[in-house]
Amino acid sequence: MRRTVGILLVLALLITAAARVSSIDSARANFYHVPVSNQPDPNQPTINFTSPEQNRIYNTSDVWLRFSVKKPETWFVQGSSALGETVYACNGKITYIQYILDGQKSENFSANDDEHNVYLNPMRRALWFSFHLTDLSEGTHKIVVNSYGTYYYWQDQDKYSEVFGNSSEIRFDVDTIFPNITVLSPLTGLSTVEFPLNFAVNESVSEIAYSLDGEDNVTVAGNTTLAGIPVGSHNMTVYATDLAGHVGASETINFTIAEPFPTLAVLTIAVAGVVVAGAGFLLYRKRGRGKTQ
Repeated sequence: MRRTVGILLVLALLITAAARVSSIDSARANFYHVPVSNQPDPNQPTINFTSPEQNRIYNTSDVWLRFSVKKPETWFVQGSSALGETVYACNGKITYIQYILDGQKSENFSANDDEHNVYLNPMRRALWFSFHLTDLSEGTHKIVVNSYGTYYYWQDQDKYSEVFGNSSEIRFDVDTIFPNITVLSPLTGLSTVEFPLNFAVNESVSEIAYSLDGEDNVTVAGNTTLAGIPVGSHNMTVYATDLAGHVGASETINFTIAEPFPTLAVLTIAVAGVVVAGAGFLLYRKRGRGKTQ
C-alpha cells in the first residue's frame, strides 16, 4: 500500500512538473507575435563577388575568393512582444555554401547562419565568405558559388522548404610569366641614320618601349623606323609590359651607325667637275698646237 502511494506521489509530481513546463513554453510562445507565411517563399538568395573580378588578369597564382550571400527581403518579418516592443525575425536560414572551380566542387562549408529566432534589432541580411585559392595554373579559370538553405512556414504544422541559390559565372586569368622580347633589328654595322626597329614578343602586351644608350624609355606602338641617331656606337634595350603588368626586357643590342656614303648630288657635282676640267685640258692642248705651227 505504501509502495503504491509512493508511486502515485511520484507520478503526480512528474505530471505537475510537465504541466508547469508546458505552461512556461506556452507563455514564451505567446510572448511574441511574429507573422509566418503559410507557403514556401519562391525567392532565392543572391550571391555577389568582390573577388575575383570578372575578366581580370591576375599576376599571381594565389587569388582570394570573396563573396556575399544576401537573403531575400521577404524572409524578414517584423512583429511585436507582449510588452509592446518591436521585434524582428528571419524565416529563412542559409545552411551551407559550396564553390565550383573549373568544374571541381569544393566541400560544403557551414554558413553559421542564425536559427529561426526573434530579435530586438534588425537581423543581418548578408553573410560574407572568404577562401584562399592557391596554386592556380596559368590561363583562364571559371568559378561559381552555390548556397543551400531552408525556409520556415506553417501549414497545420511547422514545415521547411529547401532553398537553393547560385551565382553567375566569373571568368578570370592567371598570368605569372614575363613577356619575352626578341630584337630582330637594328644590326651591327648599319651605315644609315634611318633604319627599322623590328622585334617579336611572345604574348599580348599593353605597352612597348625602347631605351637608347640608357636614356629614358620611348613608347612605340610596334615595329617602327628610327631616325636621327648620331654616327657612332650605340646600345638599345626593348621593354614590353603584358596585360598582367609584368615587364620583360630584351637583351641589350649593340650596334654602330657609320658615316653615310656621299649622296647622288655630291657625286654629280664631282663628276661634272671632272668633265669641266677635262674640257679645259683639251682646249689648252688645241691652242698649244696652233702656236707651234
